[in-house]
Amino acid sequence: KKLASCTPCTSRSSIMLLCISSLLLWLPSVTVGIYNDFRIGIQLCDWEEGQNTGDVGWTPWLSENYGQGDTGWVADRDHYDPDQMKVFFQGRETAITGANTVTNNTDFRICVAVANSAIQCVKYGYEYYYSYSENKMQSRYVCKQYAADYTYYAGSTECSAWASDAPTSKNLWSDYAQPSSFQKSDFDEVKVSVELREWPTNKQQIKDFQVGFQFMDKIAFFWRGDGDAVYTDWLSNVDKFATETKWFGDADNWDADGVRVCLRAIV
Repeated sequence: KKLASCTPCTSRSSIMLLCISSLLLWLPSVTVGIYNDFRIGIQLCDWEEGQNTGDVGWTPWLSENYGQGDTGWVADRDHYDPDQMKVFFQGRETAITGANTVTNNTDFRICVAVANSAIQCVKYGYEYYYSYSENKMQSRYVCKQYAADYTYYAGSTECSAWASDAPTSKNLWSDYAQPSSFQKSDFDEVKVSVELREWPTNKQQIKDFQVGFQFMDKIAFFWRGDGDAVYTDWLSNVDKFATETKWFGDADNWDADGVRVCLRAIV
């Protein structure tokens, strides 16, 4: 038997259907749902983008968070006046029975605090030195011993909207977190935390979310400008390997004075 010949489709509707069918074959598959567990990491740098970086600080996994787990205080290499920050976002699936998870009636919001840091002197004393200008020995009162740890002059902790409120809230962003120093400027360290509560019974469970951060530049009452707001991927696009944002800073990428956070969610 002869094989049936293929007659070209010349009608406009036939060509359109053929094109659509071919396109669908090449579309990537879409995963339904999101991981039920996540954590957030931050890293700070000084001077040029990605230079003089400090260690990455991570929040606990949501499933291992029992109230308000945080990154700890995160700084650049010299713990002084960072210029930019990068955010990491990582997801996983956990099967821990009774654990706090995105899909297990756990509501959450993202919080941020900043601080100026300094090493505190714990012992003062006199030091003797020779003054060449006066040609004799002189004494001066100096610090003889510093504390082993930094003292943190932290401002108030500011928080995003709750995940349960985020799909309908008109105010997703927190207020700007600033240090408690007099001018509230040039913070040295940042701490990010995830605060938990039970999911409200009258709210629909979210299907996906992402987190945003923004730096600003302000000394005392002089506003000098926001930097660009930067967002993580949606959790549905995150896998076991952490994704990361670009480096971001305030308007001039120099000695930021405050940072705020937001949470965007869909149902």
